[in-house]
Amino acid sequence: MVQVPDTYDTNQQAGYIVSRVGNDFETSERITFSGTMFVQVTDSYGATTARYPASPRADTAFGFTAAIPSIDLNLFDGFDVQSPSRYVIATSQELDAGQWTITAKQPDGKGSTALTLAEYSDLIYQ
Repeated sequence: MVQVPDTYDTNQQAGYIVSRVGNDFETSERITFSGTMFVQVTDSYGATTARYPASPRADTAFGFTAAIPSIDLNLFDGFDVQSPSRYVIATSQELDAGQWTITAKQPDGKGSTALTLAEYSDLIYQ
């Protein structure tokens, strides 16, 4: 299973982390808060955190505040770090709607792999 934000479908928002100071995160994209929002962030190895409650920052729309434990982040610098840590932020219901199962993988021989996904729902097991 993978989580893929669909920014055209719902209020799921995503981008990359620019910086972190304490619980304040600066992001590459403007965030619009609506309802109770949660965030998940990838660490320097690409592992995803649990969902943490997120709130808007008073000083910028390009960020959020969340009590995420101290993790190593990849912060893009154009030299040593080319792939920055990512975030996805949405309501809990919208994050659940972004869950997909991988039904096929097709490597291209050049280091990339195409994935075929099917939308996941707990209802299929009821």
